[in-house]
Amino acid sequence: MSISATVVCGMTITNGTSRTLVDQQTSKVHVVAGDDIDSGTFVVPTTAGGTAIAFKAAMGSLGWATVENLDTTNYVELGRQVAGTFYAFLRVPPETKIGPFYFGCGASDVYALANTGSVRINIKVAER
Repeated sequence: MSISATVVCGMTITNGTSRTLVDQQTSKVHVVAGDDIDSGTFVVPTTAGGTAIAFKAAMGSLGWATVENLDTTNYVELGRQVAGTFYAFLRVPPETKIGPFYFGCGASDVYALANTGSVRINIKVAER
């Protein structure tokens, strides 16, 4: 069995009365070989080097996802850890949902690091 993900994206930037369409809203259906999905809320501390996000064991490689920062004050970064050093690839501002985006990595490769105080994040992801 496979998963079908319909991805809808678009963005507009407004500055006073000036409005710029950055990207036309588009829709595309992606069929992926994976057959599992996961979602959950995780507490992310400010631990140096980041904290591994514990996806369920059946998740192999991560694909399409959304992440929401539920904190009202602190941003959170998602990234990878190499030799104990955290390298961010995505910053999620407070009270912001980002996605859909494509992880393209293994389930054990995703780490998160909160700014100055622990945050709760909600992640929804499909296996690729």
